[in-house]
Amino acid sequence: MKAANMRHIPIFVLTVSLCFSTSLLWAQTGSGDVKRDFHGFREQFDEVINRSSDDSAAWERFMFPKPERLPYWLFSLPSDKEKYTYVVAASDPGMTAQAAKELALLRAQIMFGLLSATHVGHIREYYATERDREVTHFFTEYTRFTGQIQAYNEQVEVVRQHTTQYDETIILARIPIRVHAFEANVSPFGQIEAGLFSRLRGIGNRMQLEEHLYMEVTPERGTAGSHYQHQYAMINRIVNTSTTIDDMLITDLPALNLRYSILEGDQQNMKTNRSDKDGGVSLSNGFWHALVACMLSSMVDIAHDGSIHFTQLNDISDLMMLSMSRELMQKTLISNMPVMFVDNNKLYLYPFVQQIIE
Repeated sequence: MKAANMRHIPIFVLTVSLCFSTSLLWAQTGSGDVKRDFHGFREQFDEVINRSSDDSAAWERFMFPKPERLPYWLFSLPSDKEKYTYVVAASDPGMTAQAAKELALLRAQIMFGLLSATHVGHIREYYATERDREVTHFFTEYTRFTGQIQAYNEQVEVVRQHTTQYDETIILARIPIRVHAFEANVSPFGQIEAGLFSRLRGIGNRMQLEEHLYMEVTPERGTAGSHYQHQYAMINRIVNTSTTIDDMLITDLPALNLRYSILEGDQQNMKTNRSDKDGGVSLSNGFWHALVACMLSSMVDIAHDGSIHFTQLNDISDLMMLSMSRELMQKTLISNMPVMFVDNNKLYLYPFVQQIIE
C-alpha cells in the first residue's frame, strides 16, 4: 500500500544506493553506464514526485470551509423497523454520482449479511523479549469476521439518499423482514470476510503503531457477483485507503481531513441520551471507513463479554527472556442496524448486537 508520506522513503533509500553504486561504476566501468544509471534515476525520481503531488491534490480537493452536515435520518431508527431490516451504507469520497450509488448498494448488501450473522474469531497476543538489557514489546490483535451475502441487489430498496460535499453517496436501505428471514435459509451467492489488525511495537522508548482494516466479498462459483475488496492501512499515522472491484481500482486515497457535523438540537439530544463516550472512530477518512471500523470494533468489544481462552508462556535463558500471553475467542453475533452518534468529528454507535452465540 502506498501513502502520501511513505512515498518519500524509497527516494532516500534509492538515492543512497545509487550514489554508492555510482562510485563503484566509475571504478569498474565507463562513464556511459553511469549516465544510463543517472537518467534512470532521474526518471524514477520524477515519477515518485509526481505521485506525491497527485496525493497532495487528492487531499486538497476535499478541503471545504464548513463541515459536511449529515442528515437526521442517520441518527434514529425508522418507525417501521418491525416490518423491514434496515442498513446504512456509503461510497468512498471523490466518486461520480452513478459509481458512488452502485458502490453504496453493494456495501448495503454486505451490511445485510453482516447483521444477519457474523462469525467472529479473535486472537490477542503480548510478546516481550529482552536481549542485552534492551526490551522489545509486541502487542498484536487480529480479528476475522465472516458472513454471507444473501440479499439480491433487486431486493434492496433505497429509502433515503444523501450526497456529501466530498462526493460520497450515503444511503438508508431496507428489505422486508420476511424476505430477509427466507434468504437466510437459502444458499448464499457471496462470502464476506473482514478483518481488523493492530500491532504496537516498542523498543526501549521508541514506539510504532500499525493498523489494518480489510473487507472482501468473494462471489460463489457460478454466480454473477463481483469480487470486492476494501483496504485501509495506517502505519505511524501514514494512511492509505483503497477499493477494488473485479481487480479494477475504484478509489485510492491518502490520509484525508474530512469533517462532519449534525444539527445542534439533535447533537444535544444525543449527548443527554449517551453516557459512553469510548470507542469512537474518526470521520476524517470518510463516512464509510468510520462506520465499518466502529461497527467491527464494537463487535469485538461485545463478543469479549463471554468466554475467552487464555494461555501464558514464560521462558528464561542466558540470551533472552521471553514472555508471551495469548487470548482466543470465537463467537457468532446477530445484530440490528446500529444507531449512530457524532461528536467532535468522531462516529459512535449505540449497542446493536441482539444475540451472542458461544
